[in-house]
Amino acid sequence: FATTRTATSEASKRRSGHICRRRKKAGQLEQYPVDPIVLDRWECKNIFDAEFSHVRNYTPARCEKIRHEHEAFWNTRTWAAPSYIPPDPPISLSERSAFAAFNGPRTQLYSCVLPGQIVYQCMEQIASGLLNPTELLGIQHLIVDEFQDLNPCDLEFINSIADSGVTTFVAGDDDQSIYSFRFASPLGIQTFHKRHPTTQTHVLEGCFRCTPSILSAARAVLSRNLSPQSIPKNLYSLHRDSTENSMLLWSFETHKQEALAIAKSCRSLIDSGVSHREIVILLSNRRIQEKTLSDAFDAEGLPYSLPREDGYGESDGGRLALSCLRIACNGNDYVAHRTLLGVLPRIGISTCNGIAEKALVNNLSYIALFKQKPPPDIFTNREAQALSRAVSICEAVSAWAPEDSIGDRKDEISEILLMHLNPEAVDAWLGAIERLPSQSTLKEALTYIQSDTDEQQTSILDNIALRLDNSPPSLTTAPMRVRILTVHGAKGLGAQVVFIPGMEDDIWPGEYRNPYPGLVQEAARLLYVAITRSRAACIVSHSKKRFVFGTMKKQTPSRFGSQLNGRFTSRSTGLSTDEANRIRNSIEQLQPRPAAEAPERQITVPPTNILQKSPARTNSIPNQSLLIDDLRNKLATGQVLCIVGAGASIAATNRNQNASWLGLLRSGLEYCMQVVQPPPPMQWRDNIINDIETGRITGDTLPLLSAAEKISQKLGAPSGAEFSNWLDHDVGALKVVNPSLIKSILALGTPIATTNYDGLIEDVSGLPPVSSRDPRDIERAFRGERPGIVHLHGWWRHPDTVVLGLRSYESILANAHGQAMLQALASMKTLVFIGFGSGLDDPNFGSLLQWRASTFRSSSYRHYQLARFGETINAGAGLSLLYYGTEHSDLEPFLKSLIQTATPSAV
Repeated sequence: FATTRTATSEASKRRSGHICRRRKKAGQLEQYPVDPIVLDRWECKNIFDAEFSHVRNYTPARCEKIRHEHEAFWNTRTWAAPSYIPPDPPISLSERSAFAAFNGPRTQLYSCVLPGQIVYQCMEQIASGLLNPTELLGIQHLIVDEFQDLNPCDLEFINSIADSGVTTFVAGDDDQSIYSFRFASPLGIQTFHKRHPTTQTHVLEGCFRCTPSILSAARAVLSRNLSPQSIPKNLYSLHRDSTENSMLLWSFETHKQEALAIAKSCRSLIDSGVSHREIVILLSNRRIQEKTLSDAFDAEGLPYSLPREDGYGESDGGRLALSCLRIACNGNDYVAHRTLLGVLPRIGISTCNGIAEKALVNNLSYIALFKQKPPPDIFTNREAQALSRAVSICEAVSAWAPEDSIGDRKDEISEILLMHLNPEAVDAWLGAIERLPSQSTLKEALTYIQSDTDEQQTSILDNIALRLDNSPPSLTTAPMRVRILTVHGAKGLGAQVVFIPGMEDDIWPGEYRNPYPGLVQEAARLLYVAITRSRAACIVSHSKKRFVFGTMKKQTPSRFGSQLNGRFTSRSTGLSTDEANRIRNSIEQLQPRPAAEAPERQITVPPTNILQKSPARTNSIPNQSLLIDDLRNKLATGQVLCIVGAGASIAATNRNQNASWLGLLRSGLEYCMQVVQPPPPMQWRDNIINDIETGRITGDTLPLLSAAEKISQKLGAPSGAEFSNWLDHDVGALKVVNPSLIKSILALGTPIATTNYDGLIEDVSGLPPVSSRDPRDIERAFRGERPGIVHLHGWWRHPDTVVLGLRSYESILANAHGQAMLQALASMKTLVFIGFGSGLDDPNFGSLLQWRASTFRSSSYRHYQLARFGETINAGAGLSLLYYGTEHSDLEPFLKSLIQTATPSAV
């Protein structure tokens, strides 16, 4: 249902769209001409508030306050919302009545709704017995993310579904509840277990992002500003602390000194090798802080980006271009037509409102005014001429389709902008789409321009590249700019270095929060979120004097400053070259610490039929004599195929790092940085390191495959010379140091296949390698017609056969002959996986095992994975775990114990 409210209008708009679709299914949207659009921030201000002001002769600012009171009511279902701060003077009953009289007809005319209205209307229908979401959609399970961001109306909606018997899972963090201005409260998640007493709780306490000192400072602020019902947590960092101080606290004489020091610090960091995009400046009050910082960055000549609220869509040219794209993608977008009309020069709010009023009075369809000639003698000459100008644009756009390429249409949009606005609007349009491939569709271009963040735009570019069968461009085309963000806008993001300026009471917590203790607590949570955006270094600063709204004022240091586990030091300039280099070295050295070094934490999870407790580890291995006897019998009758993983190569090379997948990825990354021309940017390297470490810590294969794909593409896989050189340099150089484990595998007398690229088994056995270059060779090998070691994922001397990244896995999964052969083996043989210690999350074998489990659901035959007892193994579907011991060294004697009759390997 995705009812979560966020600080970004477009995200709210998309989420409310989900609710619209459900209400449409229930027949609840018939009151609107077409599916309504949720107005974004610009549309609320420049269309709704502006027309309300014109009709009622209130100031636009007063109209905004009247609307905000209604949004507070819709979000909380009470006129006395606890998080609502009424204006002075308060909204009167006559103003409420005037709003209601305007809102209903106008939103129907434009087929739109205001933020918060959709969920409120849903709850009205539910309370009246006219809507039952559970029955309507057949819901059995409900997952709600970011639960701390829900407002009371959202919570009531979720509770109504949970109370109907739907199994509900909510996820969130009350310490990150920072949206009181959208009427969210941490109480929603803090009291969920009281509202639903059978709830089971699982607390995640390991922090993947921050070093211990950064996390400690953030937690220190929270500990001094806890709300009464805060959920207890004992968070710990999964990283080692850097030798460089991670938390820096600076004090400046003036706000200009502070801003210039931050700009020069960014210059020093960039010169030392830190990527622009890994530096973030977080603002708590844009009106006070932004101008001084942007002036300092301009003076330093540094590229930077401001919060997207002032982005392309805020200008008349941006809105005109967006309206053209929206109309091309949805010819029934009433709001886009109204926007197009209002941004044209010499068409003011009086004309737009006059057209709207006459359409209401004369029972006209608003959108029909843009598609056909209006009835005579209704509109004034000025209004008719305005409509005629808009109609000429709509007629041109109506010939476009959502699937048209932006390359084919960008010049036409440029002509519209040039004809109706100015050359600057054309330049801004071309700049807004400069990163888009020309083959991008208009629909993709619209989504791209409306995105809230650079990260969302990058994801869209990646998807376009994949659709076009190109290499994802994001790592090389992401804009190299230092990001200046609001703290709310940075939630969910992270960076290596974060600056938090303005640690003064007028900004943290802020003058308007001071009278309200609950909002001061929220400001502490906001600071906690800000600090924990940083990974390697967080620099918090304050100034003793600041220019505030035209007056230089002496500043009081923030009450939070003394809670940061450190002492502020006076500065007159930014980071020196040596300081920046030390931070850069810290970033290089910053690696998550092994799980064995992480502090032990106990999390109590009550028994439930959903969350099962893991069995306690002991030193005694469970009795598996039945499974061992079964495997021995299968070996004796020649029914076994051994599939060997990286564990065998690691053992044979005495733990050479390139024998493991993680080690190979790390060496491949460093190889890229040394040989690829031009050298890849440091951002590209940092992203891959992040993928590798995320996969290592979580055990998730997907980020590792993503890293492998990026490395493969950079080296020109599968046929590039550097890809071949890398395999030769890293895999081909592996040598057998200790052959005993491989000899034990060979002594089982089974056919042998491997997922390893190396030839270590061949070096010990003297058998030839068999790669997938010719699938018939593998078939002959498995039939016993050609002896050899089958390389299921490729052999290093045949680079074109190596399966490493996502695309190569897609190719092997699409190979009908290869998949059929594996399925035949899984049907006729007992597969024994050796050296797959972390589990079989491999896409190829995962797909195979799922196929077998589904096809042979009632089969009594087993496949086995040999595992070390005591480690966490996510066994594949249909696999039986067979523990060989508690240490890696126990594998070899276990294999020898299985042998009844030793015969030479046929394959």
